[in-house]
Amino acid sequence: MPSLVALPTHPPLWSVALLAGIVGCQHSEPFDAPLPPTVTGPLTPGSPTQLTYNPGADVYPAWAPDGSFLLYQAENPNRPDRDRCLYLLPPTGGTQLLEACDNALHSEDSTNQFGPAALSSTGRVILYEAAQPIGPGLPTTSGMYLAPALPVSSATQVLSMPVVLPGFSVADKLTSPQWVGDSGFLALGVSTQVYIPCFLCTPDTVETGVGVVWTTLGGAPAAAPVPGTARASSYAFVSPDTVYFTLNGDARVLRTRIAGGPVDSVFAFPAESTDAPVGFRTASPAIARGVQVRGGVLYAVTGGRIEFHPDSGSGEIQRDWGGKLHKVTLATGADTLVSTMSGNPQTSVSYLWVHNPVLSSTGSLTAEGRAVTIIAVYNLTNQFIGTDTTIPRSTDLWQYVHP
Repeated sequence: MPSLVALPTHPPLWSVALLAGIVGCQHSEPFDAPLPPTVTGPLTPGSPTQLTYNPGADVYPAWAPDGSFLLYQAENPNRPDRDRCLYLLPPTGGTQLLEACDNALHSEDSTNQFGPAALSSTGRVILYEAAQPIGPGLPTTSGMYLAPALPVSSATQVLSMPVVLPGFSVADKLTSPQWVGDSGFLALGVSTQVYIPCFLCTPDTVETGVGVVWTTLGGAPAAAPVPGTARASSYAFVSPDTVYFTLNGDARVLRTRIAGGPVDSVFAFPAESTDAPVGFRTASPAIARGVQVRGGVLYAVTGGRIEFHPDSGSGEIQRDWGGKLHKVTLATGADTLVSTMSGNPQTSVSYLWVHNPVLSSTGSLTAEGRAVTIIAVYNLTNQFIGTDTTIPRSTDLWQYVHP
């Protein structure tokens, strides 16, 4: 497995060259000023607020138990291997702090991943680590690791991937980890596949949910399926033992308990209208995912762009670029669209499509986001013939704040 480090112990090559130039000029006085203070607020306030601006992918956001900061995985687009490291970020954006990464100076022969991760109330860290060949593909080594604190300087493997869970498909990765007390954690087990939608298409690595997993850490660590959650695409934990979850290709939000029992249908999203000018809109099935629940309010994602293939030849696949965020009041069933649209539906509209939303203990919601533009396409006789959607390849972190 790749080794871990709290902070880099060597300067990047560009900084070495810069320092050499400064020393050679013998003009050090103008550069003796102290370093600028860290940034602790958003670059551009608003609702929603963009928190990160990375040419690579920023994914798997997770809140500290008290809502004081975010943990997330960031891709480094400047390295040939595109390592993905674990970072800490102030709750409203600002200067990131490196928490776990590969510390080898010349280890660009594989892509190392650190995260998703979760922090317990006592400061312990559970995180996923993996290494794989450069490019789309599957990890050659992976597992879940336990570290005593942040930043991560050492960690102990508690689970080796993949794990075989009775009643589930094989899970080769655990995402969305969440501590339950300090002796175990919940996570979403996923199956990772390399998906090539057409002959000339770029391969894509797709994570499809296989179910909610409960892992105990006391004594010999052990992973077990949460009964009734097979094929889960997302989940939310509500203390002391309730699990809300969604299913691949399904419009419902369901509910059960960690130890099993009845599975209740909490809410079902209706069919949605496609984004098209008035008069050309058609109904499309809703696929719910990204469920989060707090204080009688449920958030979930529907619509956007999502592909569900019930039988791909190697099991079902759900490929998700993100969608529109909904807020549901559970007591009344009132459903409000949180995602905002700008523009004229007759010509073009812009949305923020979200993926993997997470709620903090204080009610703030952060998610992976893609700013997309949907353009109405007309022929030479001004007849509507369809839409064209521009979608960024990678995601940044965005935040919705809900008092």
